[in-house]
Amino acid sequence: MSFDSVARVYRLLELLAFGGALQRARTAWLDDVRDARSALVVGEGDGRFLEQLLLAAPEVRVECVDASAKMLATAAKRVRSERVTWVQADLATYVPVGRHDLVITHFVLDCLDAPGVAALVSRLAATLTDDGRWLLADFRVPDGALRSLRARFWLFVMYGFFRVVAGLRVRSLVDPTPHLQAHGLRRTRWSETDAGFVGSALWSFRRPTGSSSAPAA
Repeated sequence: MSFDSVARVYRLLELLAFGGALQRARTAWLDDVRDARSALVVGEGDGRFLEQLLLAAPEVRVECVDASAKMLATAAKRVRSERVTWVQADLATYVPVGRHDLVITHFVLDCLDAPGVAALVSRLAATLTDDGRWLLADFRVPDGALRSLRARFWLFVMYGFFRVVAGLRVRSLVDPTPHLQAHGLRRTRWSETDAGFVGSALWSFRRPTGSSSAPAA
């Protein structure tokens, strides 16, 4: 699997299909992580989220990991900062080094099968500090017959498209919730958009003081 072939047009494809919904999901909880010092960004893509993270968290240093060399090059061209270390790695075998108080996986776990999600979540959770947080935005199948049907149709189209252009082998979406919960994480922030097809969550080992009563998964 490689997203090299769509790196140059990824933003255009995203805008045509979803407008600004995916970027809104990526950045939904940035205000909650302004105090982050060490972030691990996995599957960043073209750098649009990373650009916003560096602005929101002025003290953060970032390790940015992606399997696609062209995606990394696109992101590095957009984000020129000494606070970022770029790492090209296969996510199936990538093992983080060091400890981080923030992990970000936006629209990346949907590219993995159930064993792959379980393994990557386990490896990333192990790198989190005791008060660490995890930002996760991804596709989902919402409740409701019509919304569910629409989501399943789009997933069928997207998996088919990326199977052809990127060699994606996954054919169905895996819910990472039980895997995150198994490592002691709780969902402390939540929002959804695009008729529930896109969800954005902040997961934490402990609920921040003064947080809202967002539903815990």
